[in-house]
Amino acid sequence: MTLRSSLAVFITGAVLAWTAWVLIVTTVEPGSAGVVGEAFFFGSLLLALTGTLTTLGILGRMRMFSQLPSVYIGPAFRQGMLISTAMIGSLLLQRLRFLSWWNLILMGAILVMLDLVLSNRRRV
Repeated sequence: MTLRSSLAVFITGAVLAWTAWVLIVTTVEPGSAGVVGEAFFFGSLLLALTGTLTTLGILGRMRMFSQLPSVYIGPAFRQGMLISTAMIGSLLLQRLRFLSWWNLILMGAILVMLDLVLSNRRRV
C-alpha cells in the first residue's frame, strides 16, 4: 500500500468516524442510552481520534524528516492509537469519577513504556 493510498484510507476513515460521532452526539439521549450508547460514543471517538492523529503524524513526519515516506505509517499509527487510548481512558475515568492527577501520570507512564516496548520490538 502506497503512502497516498494509506493517507486516503486514514482520512476517509477519520471523516466517517467523525460523522458517526457527531450523529451519536446529536441523536442519542445520554440519560437513556445505557451501556450500548456509551460504547458507540467512546468507540466512534476512539476511531475518529486515531484516524486524525495518525494522519497528522504522517504529515508531520513528512515535513520534519527526509526518510522513505512508507516508514512513517507504522509509528504514526502506533502513537496515534496510544494518544487516542489515553484520551478515551481519561474520559472514561472522568465518567466513573476516578480521574485525578496521579491516575493521569500513571496512565501516561504506562503508555510511554508501552510505546517504548512496541518501538524497540521491531528493531530487535
